[in-house]
Amino acid sequence: RVVQTSQTAQDKKRKADGERVMFMMLLDDMRQRLADLDASLAQRYETLRGKYGDNVVDGMMDSFLSDEEKAGLETDEDKMAALADKFLNPDGSIKDEYKDLEDAKYVRDWQEAQKLRPIVARFDGRNDLSAAERSEVYGVAEQTSLAANKNMIALSKNAEFKETVDGVLDAERATVSVQKADTTVDFGQ
Repeated sequence: RVVQTSQTAQDKKRKADGERVMFMMLLDDMRQRLADLDASLAQRYETLRGKYGDNVVDGMMDSFLSDEEKAGLETDEDKMAALADKFLNPDGSIKDEYKDLEDAKYVRDWQEAQKLRPIVARFDGRNDLSAAERSEVYGVAEQTSLAANKNMIALSKNAEFKETVDGVLDAERATVSVQKADTTVDFGQ
């Protein structure tokens, strides 16, 4: 019975360690995606500067929003949010009528970066997440292209991912076993 309890505890620890590794990988993917988005935004901004001049956001706003839609918009963030409402579907994808516009692609990338930036900043340098934090991270991932491209929860069932996680966990266990063996006390016989 003690062996079964020990095995259950080991299984729970292994599952928790696997979840920790999975979400840390998701955070790494978020960091990389944010860096890619920032590079894309810079490139698209330069392209749009050729079209609108130095004030790209106002140029897009004047070109695509009605006077009624522009009313009350003061900050660039307000203007970009209004453009996002105009160009994007609720899931963040570009509406069909705007899918070929560089303007819409810029707004799409901006909106996704806005979702990722606070999460990446908040958990930067962290090695572990609580259950609530993991849920928050996954919720944001679902709202971005990360969920469409790589659903981390589904990956936990993927053999290659499981093998990677198992390898990391086995290496950690081997290190602990060696440390325990090195600290064995001989009580004399």
